[in-house]
Amino acid sequence: MGGKKAVTRILRRFVTLCLAAILAPTVLAAGPVLDRINAAGVIKIASDPAWPPYSWIDETGAWQGFDASVAAEVAKRLGVKVEFVTPTWDVVTAGNWGGAWDLSVGSMSPTGDRAKVLVFPAVYYYSPTVLAVQRDNTTIQSPPDATGKRIGALNGSIFEKYVLQEPMGMADEPPPAYKIKDAVVVPFETSEEASKALAEGKSIDAMVDDLMYFLFLIKEGAPIKVVGQPLYYGPAAMAIEPGDPELEEALAKIVADMQADGTLSALSAKWFGVDLTQKF
Repeated sequence: MGGKKAVTRILRRFVTLCLAAILAPTVLAAGPVLDRINAAGVIKIASDPAWPPYSWIDETGAWQGFDASVAAEVAKRLGVKVEFVTPTWDVVTAGNWGGAWDLSVGSMSPTGDRAKVLVFPAVYYYSPTVLAVQRDNTTIQSPPDATGKRIGALNGSIFEKYVLQEPMGMADEPPPAYKIKDAVVVPFETSEEASKALAEGKSIDAMVDDLMYFLFLIKEGAPIKVVGQPLYYGPAAMAIEPGDPELEEALAKIVADMQADGTLSALSAKWFGVDLTQKF
């Protein structure tokens, strides 16, 4: 008799545990990168150290700019500190980071080619791309006038693809109208190097980059000017490596929350003077 009661208690206990497991809320374990971030209490974010007003290091060694501020806010909402790293752009877009950093917040265009090696958790603003020339240049007054000219562009960037008239492959975006024909592309490792060459007006005749970057340089006194209307408007996204859907989900939610509570719009207004977080 006692044996039957013992068996009954065991069965009831087993059923109770099974029901508890079924009814308990599902808790997803952190993926490998998110796990590493949480364990270290730090997220390593790749960004450009010399691309104002998006990101740059000031004279005190502090990071400034829109991308840098967005990155810092992401870290804050993840509950960790931010550590910036500064790999070259072609290295960031190539993927295979090997754990050297966890996230790119560097205004990356989410193209099909890049999606083969990277994941884009969220678009966080829309970037106008333009053509600029040296201030005293009178031969290039609109983008078509740059046909056959030497045009500087960041190596491995979507700007370079535009000048080369290569398919840009941005998801859900119509292909841009290529307004510059037969240009000679001069690649630079950084936009800063390209803009300095442009200001000198010797090694390149024009440059393709982000409108806000050029406006910042002009405000600072650089002898350059923007010509014509924007070549295209492109989405800018955060990027991570494949293999961590939990991190992807966490970042997507953070950006959605920042859009909903006005944080992204406020940061855009602070650094650009205009809200670029809405699609044109």
